[in-house]
Formats: sequence, C-alpha cells, structure tokens
Amino acid sequence: MAGFTTRHFGLVGCVIDGVTRDIDEYKQLNLPVFGRGFIQQSIRNRCACAGYAIEVQLGGVPVRPGDLIMADENGVCVVPQDKMAEVLEFAKLFKSIEDGIVEAVRSGVDPVEAHDRVRYDMMTKAGYKP
Repeated sequence: MAGFTTRHFGLVGCVIDGVTRDIDEYKQLNLPVFGRGFIQQSIRNRCACAGYAIEVQLGGVPVRPGDLIMADENGVCVVPQDKMAEVLEFAKLFKSIEDGIVEAVRSGVDPVEAHDRVRYDMMTKAGYKP
C-alpha cells in the first residue's frame, strides 16, 4: 500500500534514516527504497509528517531541498546543491583515473602496480595530483 501511494503522488524513490518494510512491494513497483534495514512491524500510529521541502537529516548529515541524493545497494550519498559542480569534476577525474587503471591491468600491468602509479589511495586527499 505504501509503495502504491508513493507512486500515485509522483515520488520516485525514498531514503529512510531508519528501518522499513514492504520491500517486495517496492521492488514490484520498481520504486527504489534505501534504509538502515528491514522490519516486519507497521509504523501505523507511530509516524508523523514534519512537512515538505524542509531540511532533514540522514545519518546526521543535513539534507536540504535541492540537494542531490544518490543511492544504491552500497550506500547513500548526499551532494549539497552548492557543491554539485565541484563534485561532478571530482567524479569525472576519478572515473578517468579508474578507467586508466582498468586499461593498464588489461594490458598486463600488475593491478597493485596500476593502483600505485596513480596513487589511488590518495585520490580523496587535498591537493591530490595523479
């Protein structure tokens, strides 16, 4: 029921700072839902709506209207709206470096050596240069 209602009102996904249930229903509706885990108990009479288009927190991280939320089975990432361009540039850099590592390994370079050449473990440090 919750998934159907969500789709009916035009929502395209959900990130929950807690546990959820009805996972099979979400999958049938192709509705991505991410949370801290699963529960079988209903939240009926234990849940309230605080508002719409308001700042919330996910795992202690502030999320404001307009921020970008990216999620998959590996986790959830919040990109503040005012940092999107900067994050995109880093993502492009990291993708190109990782593509180079894959190519090096395919051409016969030892995987550890391929990572060491670009100082892979330093990619997220300030001032990183490959």
